Amino acid sequence: MRFSTSIIALSFSLCGTTATAQDSIDHWKALLGKRITVQGEAHNAKMGAMLVGEESTIWVDLPDEAWPDGFYKGNDEGELVVVTGTVAQRADLPVFIAEPGEPIMMAGIPMPPGTDLEEARKRYVLVDVVWQRLTPQR
Repeated sequence: MRFSTSIIALSFSLCGTTATAQDSIDHWKALLGKRITVQGEAHNAKMGAMLVGEESTIWVDLPDEAWPDGFYKGNDEGELVVVTGTVAQRADLPVFIAEPGEPIMMAGIPMPPGTDLEEARKRYVLVDVVWQRLTPQR
């Protein structure tokens, strides 16, 4: 498969994928710094906008950190969009080690003991994006 500005076949489609974990880390790592075009469902999460597909999820750097009103309807339902952007990596996930048997007193994403927190903080984001809605407006 060639990776260019053409739409990459990542099996992005309408789905009920939970937008809390980032899938296919190795896939995005291979595309780091490349300008790509992908399509999927527009979702919003606490840390910003996401493009969610059946097998892959990636964050999308939008000016207001969220899709415009009406693009994410909640309940894992969003408008189908196509996004072109450059794959970048950020190390800004709020992770911490959760100690077994201890109550969680910190805000963030608990990780098991032994986790490399510097690696766990990383996420992949599409930056310098242009996008458009593929779902016809009702």
